[in-house]
Amino acid sequence: MLNIVVCIKFVRTDLVNENQETEDRFVLNPYDLFTLECAVSWKNQMDCNVICLTMGPKGIQPYLQRLYGMGADRVICLSDSVFAGSDTVATSYILSSFIRECLNYDLILCGEMAVDGETGQVPAGLAARLNVRYVSGVKAVREFRKDSIVLEAGNSEFDTELLVAIPAVLSVNEFTMKAKSIGLMALKKAQQKEIEIITSGDFNVDVSKCGLRGSKTKVLEVEANFIKKDSQRLYGEGKREAELIKKLVMKNHGEMCANE
Repeated sequence: MLNIVVCIKFVRTDLVNENQETEDRFVLNPYDLFTLECAVSWKNQMDCNVICLTMGPKGIQPYLQRLYGMGADRVICLSDSVFAGSDTVATSYILSSFIRECLNYDLILCGEMAVDGETGQVPAGLAARLNVRYVSGVKAVREFRKDSIVLEAGNSEFDTELLVAIPAVLSVNEFTMKAKSIGLMALKKAQQKEIEIITSGDFNVDVSKCGLRGSKTKVLEVEANFIKKDSQRLYGEGKREAELIKKLVMKNHGEMCANE
């Protein structure tokens, strides 16, 4: 059985969609959501075990139960006050320390970045600390072999097909904004499963390298900067609706010409 660790992060809901009508304070990072859905889909191709690993405060724990409904086999949350305020350096240290000591893994999957930081540094930091191969910009896994995988990776200029020996860390360069719906029965089963809460005393970690003490940078403030556009809703049928749209386009065109 292939053991796949999916590193996920929950971010403030307003950083993903400012206008989303929900009382939820946190939502799964869109890049990590896509990555998790990829890992779960691989269960149809091969025998694999999907382990979700996250780090965060107690406030995110109610959201973790849904990960079981999405197809995760195991959900682990590293939650301790000494982890609070960790930057990418401290985060990669904490995650790699736990993975090395406590998890048997073949692949570690990460989203390419998180929308509340967009540094993309944690996946590379994990690979360096664990001393395993790292591939960024992964778009698809084409084939699973005994000790390796064939995948497609690339950037804005070109794509390439790679044969990568495992274990390895992969960062997936795609995202999705909305999770697939979870059936009522699957959600009920998910709510009965255990979320494993891990503190700094449960594994070998140097607390001086965690949290604010172990961070090389300090995040002072996070803002959601959305580009807002005015919109107008038109009502009508057939020709009347077309005329309304035509008048609006001509009006806007005239205003643009006047400003040139």
